Amino acid sequence: MSEMRLDWDSVRTRDGVKPDAAVLDVFVTSEDIDTVYDAYCRIEHAAFYNRDLEEAALPLTSALIEMVCSGHCTHWGLTMATDALYEISLGQTAPWEAEASGTGVADRCRDIIRDSLPRLYQAAQTITDDHTLASLVSITGVTDPDENRWNTFTQTLLDHDPEVLTADEVKDTRAWRTRNGGPAYEGCSWD
Repeated sequence: MSEMRLDWDSVRTRDGVKPDAAVLDVFVTSEDIDTVYDAYCRIEHAAFYNRDLEEAALPLTSALIEMVCSGHCTHWGLTMATDALYEISLGQTAPWEAEASGTGVADRCRDIIRDSLPRLYQAAQTITDDHTLASLVSITGVTDPDENRWNTFTQTLLDHDPEVLTADEVKDTRAWRTRNGGPAYEGCSWD
């Protein structure tokens, strides 16, 4: 199995905290939820704490998508990787990051996800875990501008009688998309 690495030293992180470069490998290789959760917390603190996205969220988004789509994650790795993508997809550029970079890190992260939607939809076809599917419904619901494609994906899930969490997430995300006129953008209201 290939190792997932991110060069934390080359990107701005929250409070300058740089996790060990191999921390992403834990998502892929560990079967222990406590170990995976510890790695998640270190990544979250560095890149997307309280949904304030740092520059580090950009390469992290690409790495997380690769993990989700590779098919080589442990159960907990897949669960936590989609949780992280969920948080990033709903994130906003940290105010201090906007000052430092002058760009919308949140929109750029959503662009990375948007560019990977075909792979995410393909990966979702093999996933049966309710929590992970619910996260993918939210991630794609926030990022996919193609209403027909997103509705086809969610209807396919509903046709296979998903568990409650996924079914509720489809309903809630459909309502949110209808109210807001489509996917998210920087400054979007989450109410």
